[in-house]
Amino acid sequence: MADKKIIKFSRKRNKKLAKKIYRIVRIPLAVLAVVFAVFLSARMLGEVAVSNISDAFRQIPYIFSHGSGYPCSVDAAGNIRAELIGDSPAVLGSGSLTVYSSSARKMNETQLSSADSKIVSKNGRALLYSNTSNTLNLSGKTESLGSLTVDSPVTVAALASNGSVAAAFSSEQAQSVLAVYNKRSKEIFRWNCSKEYISAVDLSRSGRTVAVSAVGAENAQIYSRFLIFDVKKSEPRVDIKVDGAMILRLVCGSSGKVIAVCDNRTLVYDKSGGQLLELAYGDGNLVSAVSDDKGNTLVCYKDSGGSKINAARISAAGKLTCTVTAEAQPDCVAVRAGRFVLVSGKTAVEYGSAGQERRRFETAENASLVMLASSCVYTLENSQLCKY
Repeated sequence: MADKKIIKFSRKRNKKLAKKIYRIVRIPLAVLAVVFAVFLSARMLGEVAVSNISDAFRQIPYIFSHGSGYPCSVDAAGNIRAELIGDSPAVLGSGSLTVYSSSARKMNETQLSSADSKIVSKNGRALLYSNTSNTLNLSGKTESLGSLTVDSPVTVAALASNGSVAAAFSSEQAQSVLAVYNKRSKEIFRWNCSKEYISAVDLSRSGRTVAVSAVGAENAQIYSRFLIFDVKKSEPRVDIKVDGAMILRLVCGSSGKVIAVCDNRTLVYDKSGGQLLELAYGDGNLVSAVSDDKGNTLVCYKDSGGSKINAARISAAGKLTCTVTAEAQPDCVAVRAGRFVLVSGKTAVEYGSAGQERRRFETAENASLVMLASSCVYTLENSQLCKY
């Protein structure tokens, strides 16, 4: 009888112990299950998603350990450029790229071979290239993602959300060459431009189509060719001649829309080359043009009298959503999703997609560069990276 009581007591104790162990391990197990599911989904989505997930996990220590906070000093030598990689500010100084956390802690520092590098950011990664080098570098928020070498120094380059890279460079066989590489750095497309000079290029988010502009002269008249290629085909789907204009920037938006910013007008085309919009501002009146990684674009230009500056927001869908008149010529501008900001002197004004003023604030010093994050605004002021 005593043995039965002991066995019964032992079973109860084992059950209690099992419940206690279960309570302890169920949360870590659930976390592991979620991590496994996310990783599996990322694998199905592709390598870019995997690197973004890896970046997110490597950022965890920086989230829980704070940096010195903003403002923070940045490398003042050379021509400083900056761009957001996701929501993290990345500063391109003299020969190096530094990515900062939300509390100004350095998450990644990459040395570059060229001091005059340019930066393009899409989908949580950045492409770095220089007009004096034939090497392009890829970087995430927390680590370098490798490099790509092309035939000669890069004139212009673009990055797709899926990790594809487009690069234009010179060649002995042609005036300009456009090549597209997949996420494994394998060349999947090449176009030799024999007569014109490639001035701008952009990739669709999927990397399946590439938009390119080539500038030439005929009878002492400048013209631009606007072309759209499917990367699996050698002949262009769209080939349009734009007389009397130089296309300076191309932006691939949603549903095949392409925004072409010219020196005297901005044009919007559909995937078949049909013109959807023309915003004319005349020669010498373009002030600046910026876009986000979804294709939303902000074009700033002088009015016909030249006394006022207009800022026109064109959505990724190719629609002109608003035009606001700036109180003074902006020193720097930025656009992100349904917001854009104009900074003049020490005054920054943030607007919504319909042109409504959302907020106004003063910066500590005159800003030379501004970046819109999802919940804040970063500025570069006298070699100080600031956050508002």
